[in-house]
Amino acid sequence: MLPNSHRVPLETAHQFLATFGITKPTKEYERWVKEDGFDFEDFPSVLSDSPYIFMVDWRAALEDELPLIVTGLVGLDVELRYDVDPETSQGTITCNGQTQQIKFVPSDSDDFTAVILALQSIVPPNIEFRTSPLNGEMDQWDFAVLPRDEWAQLETLDSELVNSLFVPFG
Repeated sequence: MLPNSHRVPLETAHQFLATFGITKPTKEYERWVKEDGFDFEDFPSVLSDSPYIFMVDWRAALEDELPLIVTGLVGLDVELRYDVDPETSQGTITCNGQTQQIKFVPSDSDDFTAVILALQSIVPPNIEFRTSPLNGEMDQWDFAVLPRDEWAQLETLDSELVNSLFVPFG
């Protein structure tokens, strides 16, 4: 983790925000921006408005989370279809001519990571889901999805910042 005094410079922050689909100031942006950038610990909340970042509460319903993920994927030109039974919180996801079974039942101690890994297995190979290094330490999971080349560009720009936010699976 970076020291609290670390700032994300405005130019770097704006490139991250644009990559994550945030192209105009948001409420969180206005709240946390400083003259020379963002405090490191505040930047994740500024990114939270991204359609490519998914924050899933441990009590979430699968049928409520999938539409948000579909919307994010549409922004990346990926078409995902799903069919979920709200009574059992299980169903199927289909993308790229491939189908996977999914299930997320909080009372069964399911981990939403399994749903994201099922998605990763069927989306086009140029699309990459990543996980927060803090997953498992909170009562929610945070994931992000971007094209692989955009992850690479962000890593070139500031790999320490990228790895503090989202890391590859495995």
